[in-house]
Order: sequence, then structure tokens, then C-alpha cells
Amino acid sequence: MDTQYKVSVVTPFHNVDMSMFDKCAASMRAQTIGFPNVQWVIVLHNCEPTYLPQLQEMFRNEPNVELVELNNEVRTPSSPRNHGMKFVTAPYVGYLDGDDSYLPECLEVALREGTDSQSDIVSFRRENELEDTTVDGSKFISTVMWNNLRKRIIVEQGEWDYEKMFSGAFGFVTNNLFRTQFLRDEHLEFSDEMSAAEDILFLVNAIGHSKRICYLPQLIGYHYFINSQSMVQKGDKSADTMIRRSKSHRLLYETMRSYGIDTQEYSQGLGSLVAADILRSPSLTVEDRKAIKEIYGPDALAAHLIPPRKPFSAESRRTMLTVLRDVILNPENPGVTYMKGLTDGTPALAEILTHNADTDMGRSYNFNLLDLRAYRNRVPLTDWEFYRPLVNLQTHVGEYNLITADPVVRYLASSNGELIPFTQRQSRTYAECLGQSLKGKKNILLVRSHPVSARTNDGAVVDTLSSAIVKDYFCNVHFRDGIPQAHLASPVERYFAETDSEDDFFDLIVDALAERNAQQLVAFTAKELLAAFQILETTWKDMVRLMPAGERRDEVQRILSEGFNQPIAQRLWPSLERVVCFGAGKMSDAMQQLRHYIGDMHHNHGYDYLKSAVMGKAVADDSDLFECMKNHCFYEFLPADAAAEKRDTLLWSELEIGKAYRVIVTNHAGLYRYLTSHVIIPQVVSPVTIKFTIA
Repeated sequence: MDTQYKVSVVTPFHNVDMSMFDKCAASMRAQTIGFPNVQWVIVLHNCEPTYLPQLQEMFRNEPNVELVELNNEVRTPSSPRNHGMKFVTAPYVGYLDGDDSYLPECLEVALREGTDSQSDIVSFRRENELEDTTVDGSKFISTVMWNNLRKRIIVEQGEWDYEKMFSGAFGFVTNNLFRTQFLRDEHLEFSDEMSAAEDILFLVNAIGHSKRICYLPQLIGYHYFINSQSMVQKGDKSADTMIRRSKSHRLLYETMRSYGIDTQEYSQGLGSLVAADILRSPSLTVEDRKAIKEIYGPDALAAHLIPPRKPFSAESRRTMLTVLRDVILNPENPGVTYMKGLTDGTPALAEILTHNADTDMGRSYNFNLLDLRAYRNRVPLTDWEFYRPLVNLQTHVGEYNLITADPVVRYLASSNGELIPFTQRQSRTYAECLGQSLKGKKNILLVRSHPVSARTNDGAVVDTLSSAIVKDYFCNVHFRDGIPQAHLASPVERYFAETDSEDDFFDLIVDALAERNAQQLVAFTAKELLAAFQILETTWKDMVRLMPAGERRDEVQRILSEGFNQPIAQRLWPSLERVVCFGAGKMSDAMQQLRHYIGDMHHNHGYDYLKSAVMGKAVADDSDLFECMKNHCFYEFLPADAAAEKRDTLLWSELEIGKAYRVIVTNHAGLYRYLTSHVIIPQVVSPVTIKFTIA
């Protein structure tokens, strides 16, 4: 073998965006091993004719770059990778995609470690870059179960650590180097017949034949660019495509089992992707889906719940298993149970129960084993009296982990003496909702935080809901890297009261009068905003005297002296676009009275804040519809006219449109099947969205 090159790299190239390939080429030239020491075989596979001249010009002075053309009917990287191997001459070879790159030390370190350990395979880490940073790329994160404190781990044939070897980033050939002679001696190639998972199959076969593998847990060597097409699965797929993919997966699983590898991790992960494509493909017939079941059915039937571990959470495990069974094994009506679960919020319930399984409450009712039906059968409907002794133990004795695994940071006080537990997870959600209401506008914000009324022996404080939201917003959301995230009429310190006396927002209104260009007026409730306008009407002369002298004060004095017989808001703030405050349900009367001051100005209800949940967000200005935020809590319902002791609760999918229901909340703060006094009326119920009004 000609060994003038230290390492070879094969790149399949199919009409790659040249701006991305420029970065790929730059990374190769930046290799610390020295680019002339790298043989780079670029296989132009079924490319447009314009690409070859461009690449020839790009590498005209670099003889270590070999440009090879390949035109055939194969539509995967398998064929160009196999073809490129015919030209490889170096002792080790890697596979680099044309829109990705190597980090500078990758080839030098991986080659050194592979040579030193005489390994057939050298495996290193990859980092990700999202083209669209607004999209969740968590499914591409390449966490591993190896001991990340070690720089090098050697695994000999016959000493496999299955759980660590076949998890995390497993299946990507690009973050590996392979000993060239090993691949040739074992006749290892990528399968042209595979329409999917060809990387995994190649790697399984390579590991199965290798005598020694070198893992480098700390070497980040590969930069994986995730484009938008990778992030978003294309829609309707043909039956032929789906059947070929299923056959490819079946071949993969059979191969894995031939090496004694447990296929559960992959049959569930890849199978859930097949199931998702079935749901996205309305053109598939029942017969098509039956054909897929025939191929994939045995693996779906053999699937069982895998304990949570890297890289999948318990919720992910449950979801994959549910989708696999409900879609693939049910060709006549695929996904009916899963889609109903999405509507009813069962993923949120599963996450809450799993997270709190080790609390006293969780152990008492065996949260680890409860599904939706068992949860509703075993756990009783609860009210404040159920939690009173438990909250007393927490607040007086300092007990913890009774009802929630998360520390309670606050108790929200009610006028009747109830103390509702409130955790950091909740506080962040509520604060971010307020932040969304303020985003992108010049705001008059009429809210206030008051000093805490008491501290409890479990390290929490007693507060009101509105006061807590204000504290959490300014502490956790308003400032990001020291930069305010919203424009407010008042300085931040004004939103924190020094005493707990009754608040009329007097000083905040004075600041508001000075902000002529305000675009948005925000309060938590219509009742509070109405009171603010009423105090303005009765004390405006005192307020004007406190304003700085100048044109704005003169303008405000003139407007207010004209009286309040006509709506005042638009006259005071000509740029005002909307008023944001909750004015539904019990606040409806206050909202109607508020119209005296705001006229027909656009109104947005903001959020439906309960002490136990942020239940919904207003769908639009001048609409009484709210969209349910069901990812945070799990909801059940009782008809509004039903007795509180009734056990036959309803789920979202079981509600009648237009009928009134009391809300039952299960949340992360330790409330389980908690019967509230809140009454909603569903208007739209589907897996995509749930919309309701408030009675």
C-alpha cells in the first residue's frame, strides 16, 4: 500500500452548497496534521455539470485532493463512499460530508491514538450547529454513556460494554476513523440497498469484525451542520418509500441481533420515526400500512419500556413506545390512542408523575407504574383540605419531598387561608408569560411586588400570585446579559413596594402620564386597571403636580382638565395600540366598566393565570378565546353543575363544545387532581390546539 499520506478522507459530494463546502475545505486545510499529509478523495455523485470545474479550480494547486465523478441510480451516500474507498491509500480513513467539517486537531489526534493503540476503529465526538436556531435540535445531541473524565477508552473484541457502545451518538460513521486494511480484509462496505440507516448498519458490521476499538470521549473532532431539511421531516411519503425504509430497518435489526446486540434502543427510536411518517402520509392506504406492519410488526410487538438513561428521558421512552405500538400495529386506524393522548395531555402527566415518583405522594400511589387510567382510578380528587396537613408539615416542621420533588420557593396565599405551593419551575413559566406580554412594545406596566408576608421553615416565603410574578419577572426574565428585555415607563425599583399597604399604583400612573409614546397598557386584571383609572380620575391634579415641568405636563393637564366623559386613554397616549389585562369570567363586569376609560381600543386578555397553572393564552386581540398551555400541567374536568365528590372526571377529548366545566389541575408543584373553582367552556378541541372561553 502507498503510505505517502498519513490519513485519507472520503467525501460524497452531491450538489453541495458551495458556501458550505468552502467551510468544509477550510477545515481540511486547517488540520494540524498538515493538509499535504491528508489524501482527500471527493466523489462528485450525480452532480450538476457546473460543479466539477469549480472544484478543479478550487484545488488546482493541491495534488493531495482527488476529484472523482460517479453517476448512477443510487440516491444515498453509500455508493460514493464505497467508490471513494477504491482510491484510498493511507493507513486510516474517515468519512466527511461536504456540508460539515473537522475541527483542527481531529485527524492528528485520532490518527495518533488509533496508531498507538493499534485499533481498527477510532471514535471521537461531534458538535452540532443548527441552521435554524429557533428550532429544537435536542434529538441531534450526541450525548454518550462513556466516562467523559477519561481521554481514551480501549474496548477489545469479546469485552463489549453494550450499553455504552450502542447509545448516544452511535450510528454516525463521520465521527470515526477506520483502519483501511481492516475494512478491506473484512470486505466492509456501505449497503447500496439500504434506503435508510446505512450508516448504522456499516458501523454495526465494522464493530462486529473489529478486534479493538479506541473511544476518545473528550476529543470533539467533527462539526455537524444541521440544515432545515434535516430538522423538518418532509410530508406525505409514498408507500414504496415507507416500505423500503421499513425493510432497511428490519435488515439492520437482524444484523444487530446476529452480533448479540439488543435492538430495543433502535427499533423504538427508528420505529417512532416510521410511525411519524405514517401519520404525515395521508396517501397511504390501509393495505400500505398493513404491508409496513408485516415488516415492522415483530419488532413493534417485542418492544418494551426501557428505563430512562442517556440520551432519552422517561417521557421520551414512553412516547416512542406509545407511538410505535399505536401507529404501526394499528393500520386500520393509526395513531388514534396517541393522538387522543396528545389532545388530553398525557405526555405532560407522564412527565409530572415520573419526576415526582420518589416523593411521599409518589411512593404512596406508585407513580412509576401509573398510566392515565390508573392515575384517575387510584388518586382521589383533592382540595385544600387534602394538602393542609402536608403543607403544615412543610411550613412548620421543614419537611420536604412530600408532594413535589422540586423545592417549594413560595406559597401563594388566598384570602381564606389556603397556601398553594409554588416551585421554581412554575415561577419561570409565569414570569416568561409576563415577558411575552411586554415584548417589543413601549409599556405602561401597572403591577407591583410587595414584601413577603412570612417565611416558612422549609425555606419558602408566603406571597400573592401577582406579587410573585413581578418578582420572578424582574429577577429572571427582564434582564438578559444586563440588557432590559422590555421598555417600561417606570424605573425597575418602582415595581417593588416597600410596604404591604393597599396599592393604588399612584406613582406608576405618574410615570405613565410622562410616557407620551406608550404603545401598550398592561395590568394583570381588568379590576386592577379599572381601579388605576379611577384613582387617576380622582387625584389627577396631584399627579400632574408631581410631573416634571414642560410641554408634556402641560399637555396632560389640558387633556385631564377636559374631563372623563369621553374615553381618556387614547387622548393621553396617542400611540397606544392595545390594553392587556385579564377581563374574562369574574372580571367581565370590571372589563365592561373599563371601557369607559379605554373606549373601543384593542383589548387582549393576556394570560389565564391561576395559582395552580397558567392555563391559557389569549389567541388574539378583541377575542375571548384562550389557547390551552397544556405542556405545563395536566387537566381533567367536571361538568360545572356536577357535585364536587363526583369521581368520573372528563378529559379534553371527552368534553362537549359549548358546555361549562370546572377545571381539575395536576402540576409539578405537588397538586394532584386538584379541584379548582375555575370554569371554562371548550370551543375547539384537537391534537393541534385547544381553545376555550371562561365562564
